[in-house]
Amino acid sequence: NIDPMGQIPYLDDFESIWQISNPSRKKNQKYQTWRASLIKKRIPDEREQAFKNDLKDLSGVQLEKKYGLYPNRRALLREIRRVLQNENVKTIKQAKEVLGGKLYDPKKCIPPEREEEFIKDFKLLTGVELENKYNMKWNGLVRNIKDIFKKYHLNLLDNANTLRSIKEVIGGKVNDPKKSIPFERVQEFKDDIKEGLKQVELLRKYRLGTTAFYRSLNELLGVKTLNEIRKVEFYSPPLKKYVPKEREQEFIKDLKNLSGNQLERKYGITDRRRLLREIRRILNNENLCSMEAVKHFVGGNIFSREVLKKGIKSNKEQQFKEDILNGLSRRALCKKYKFGSKVLYRELERLLNKKSLEEARKELNKRKNVIEK
Repeated sequence: NIDPMGQIPYLDDFESIWQISNPSRKKNQKYQTWRASLIKKRIPDEREQAFKNDLKDLSGVQLEKKYGLYPNRRALLREIRRVLQNENVKTIKQAKEVLGGKLYDPKKCIPPEREEEFIKDFKLLTGVELENKYNMKWNGLVRNIKDIFKKYHLNLLDNANTLRSIKEVIGGKVNDPKKSIPFERVQEFKDDIKEGLKQVELLRKYRLGTTAFYRSLNELLGVKTLNEIRKVEFYSPPLKKYVPKEREQEFIKDLKNLSGNQLERKYGITDRRRLLREIRRILNNENLCSMEAVKHFVGGNIFSREVLKKGIKSNKEQQFKEDILNGLSRRALCKKYKFGSKVLYRELERLLNKKSLEEARKELNKRKNVIEK
């Protein structure tokens, strides 16, 4: 009980134990300081008359900001009670009633001179356009249009609570938010499906989402998926040929000597599946599913993974060691010899039997000292 922190030895001076820093105590002290600073804030005597005048015209938030009490409504009300010498004032509205000030209505309302314009706009504009023009949300628009109709004792909108339902009652323009294929492009859409365009291409071309796309399929063609219509009416477009006919013989010769990556770079093929497809097409053999099978079929050189790995060439090994000894960083070495960190550490282990650049540098220094001696 004497040692609440559990981290100090027993002391006869109990007060020194409780003076140890405690995060929760510091946090509480900070809160008390902040609370005391708010309590100390008050309206100076020379500004009390100006404060009473502002209380008639400004809202609560405006008063808080002007007199440095934001955001503390309780401090503002405390000052109002002190300045007015009335302890019964609990709200800003009561204070304004005492002084005969202007009551502040936070709800946005359409001015009487703009009511006719507002009704016309409500019939013609969309919800977003109305919100931007009158700077209020949709529920404020609904409240204002219903208040205007009630003002003239019209009960048409009593049961309408959305922009769409109100537009239907007063005969306004109702916009359909659902995206669909325009009427003039329906035949083009059907032709594209028949020609074999993929779903991604159709979505991009007609600017549709997945839901709108499947809804259009169901409405126009009476199917729920592309496979249903393409089982009968699907014509696959011809696959792209990466190797021209005049280069096919050269391609067959390269198959014997070059690796898969070298073939892809030479003929501009960006995917191994496309390369194998071209090989099957040119060699007229559908059983070739890997580069090893291709090499066996044409009688070419089979490249192992070890052969294809990047590394330091034998004629540059001495230069590589000198660069390490001269203090080149890992990044500089990788940039100079055009490989990544993985290859660098693999080469260090192969040439110097070390796993880090620092150890390799120490090993080369030792060898150098031995040679000099």
